[in-house]
This record gives sequence, C-alpha cells and structure tokens, in this order.
Amino acid sequence: MSIEFIGTAHPPANDVRKHPADLSTAEIVSTNLGHRGTNHATTPILVEHGGPPVGEVLTSYRGPTGSLRVLGTIHDKEAQKLVKNGQMLGLSLGTDVVHREGEEDEPVVRTVHELSICAVPRRPGCYISEVDGQRYHTAIDAASAAGVCRSVTEQ
Repeated sequence: MSIEFIGTAHPPANDVRKHPADLSTAEIVSTNLGHRGTNHATTPILVEHGGPPVGEVLTSYRGPTGSLRVLGTIHDKEAQKLVKNGQMLGLSLGTDVVHREGEEDEPVVRTVHELSICAVPRRPGCYISEVDGQRYHTAIDAASAAGVCRSVTEQ
C-alpha cells in the first residue's frame, strides 16, 4: 500500500537565480515530472538524493503562487514512516545542470532527474503539505539575535 502526498518542489522563481540549479518561471511552467516521454516514465522519489526509488511523482504543475507543485506516491514502508512522523517532510529536486567550461553560472540547460524527500530542503518553502488528504503545516524555529523566530508555513 502506498501513501499519496502533495507538496512544493520549487518556490516561485526569483528575478535573479541564487543557484545555477534554480528554475526560472518558464522552466517551472514547462517542467513535467509526471508521466513523460515515449515510455511514460515518471520521476523517481529518493531519500536524501540516494538509494533506490521509494516512490514516484505522478504529476507536477505550477501552483497559484508560481511554485512548482507535485503530487507523488511513496510505496516504501520505511520512507512512509519518515514522512508520516515528520522526519522527512522536505522536498528537494535533483537537477542536472549543463554548462560550458568556465561558464558555471550560466547553464545551457537544467534537467530534473529525481525528487527527494529530505529533512531540510535547500530551497525555502519546499515541503510536503498534504499526506493522504491530511494537511501538514511546517513550523520553522530559527534562533536570531532578537530571540527565537517561529514561522509556520501552510502551503
């Protein structure tokens, strides 16, 4: 038996990329992580960008805020536990970046080859927001000079 989830795989695009693997608005709109290609292969879901696939992305779409949203399924029992108990609610895209030699900051093409569940995503706001129809809220506690900030994200 599998669990089904919805989440944010990439936040809305920035005017200036913070990292060469960050997607533009056009790339978010045109990204298809669900059934694609002539063999209708899906994008695999991994744990922390390693090991065998624990699930697959069924579809992806541009959300109302401009983020890249995904609907996926996880079939691996251990990975299901990590998600359900809140240890792995982060989502992280595995992106191949092709660039010319010496032009690392100006990629020619970006290709997403996997999506991972993770403890802490590199991109802000990239979390699973629903599991089997139940909403999840992500709270982030961050220490600062002014004290502890608490941010709760509903996606």
